[in-house]
Amino acid sequence: MKKMDAEELLNRYTAGQREFVLLDLCGINLLGAHLPKINLTGADLVGANLSGADLSGADLSGTDLTRANLTSANLTKTDLTHAMLGETDFTRANLNKAQLNGMILAGENPQPSNFTQANLTAANLCYSELSNANFSGANLTVTNLCDANLSHAIFNGAFLIGTFMKAANLTGVNLSQGKLFGTFLAGANLQDANFDRARLDCVNLHEADLTDVNLDAATLSMAIMPNGKLQGTFTHNSNFNPNYNLPLLSVSSSIETPTAALRNYEII
Repeated sequence: MKKMDAEELLNRYTAGQREFVLLDLCGINLLGAHLPKINLTGADLVGANLSGADLSGADLSGTDLTRANLTSANLTKTDLTHAMLGETDFTRANLNKAQLNGMILAGENPQPSNFTQANLTAANLCYSELSNANFSGANLTVTNLCDANLSHAIFNGAFLIGTFMKAANLTGVNLSQGKLFGTFLAGANLQDANFDRARLDCVNLHEADLTDVNLDAATLSMAIMPNGKLQGTFTHNSNFNPNYNLPLLSVSSSIETPTAALRNYEII
């Protein structure tokens, strides 16, 4: 890999160059840099400082972002497909409509990444490896997390509005005080998940595994339960029974989108 420092990169970018593929940018300081639509495919960005940088529409696919600082960065519509993470800090970053599918955790003992208060609206994290990641207070509205590994991730106070989490691994996740509306959790593994004081409105839990789930003080409203029945408003304060339903409703088991989850049911 060719080594390039910040000064050279910024000068070349200012001169019109946009292709910076497979470069060694380890530890580079691009604090607050304006680099929309830059192509950094496959670059080594280990320990890079990209805090506050404008990387909107950039191609960061296949980059190594281990220990990179992306706090408050603009990553709108950025391609982060198959990027490597490990202690990567996305705190308050704007990841609106970003492509993060297939993200992987680097190293033998990877450390979790931080998405605290990040905007992940309509981002694609399908099939990503994000176990133990911190999404506290993050906005995950209509985010695609299908088949993602999110085991033991933290979603404390996160907004999961229309979030698509079909068949995701959510074992041991912390969704305490989370706001879930139209969240599609069909087929998800939610063993040992913590929904303490969470709101679950119009969520789809069809065929989800709710073994040992904690729903203390959680409120379920019009939730599609694992057995395919739709449950009315119910505040839980004791032992959870996934087959509990009131009132009795019927629901299509073939719902495929969060939006459909809100409309494809009918009261008997």
